Amino acid sequence: RVARQYLGIRYRSAGKNPKAGFDCSGFTGYVFHKLGISLKSSSPAQATEGRNVPFSNARKGDLAFFGRKGRSGKYYINHAAIVISEPGEPLSIIHSASRKGIVITRVKEDPYWRRSLLFVKSVL
Repeated sequence: RVARQYLGIRYRSAGKNPKAGFDCSGFTGYVFHKLGISLKSSSPAQATEGRNVPFSNARKGDLAFFGRKGRSGKYYINHAAIVISEPGEPLSIIHSASRKGIVITRVKEDPYWRRSLLFVKSVL
């Protein structure tokens, strides 16, 4: 509910508030701060917080992380988003996308996001 009020706010690299615009981790950090939860400032740092959640158990308020997995098994995180779906529903996220600003995406319906989804974490 908190995140949805920022739909349409523009993307801005290193942006951390609605007046200037948001990058992905700026958006997740801002929304969680509004809820009294502190997150680290970058998407790779945020990916170290919380506990892993299977995709099928992802629920509203979890964080989804995107990027690629290297040959050594190391994750290269380049994007963070907030899950807005419940278990049993198609995975949907709200996030700051570089061309569109704050948008809602159904992950499986978008080849880019589907291919780059790495894991989901609960920080609540």
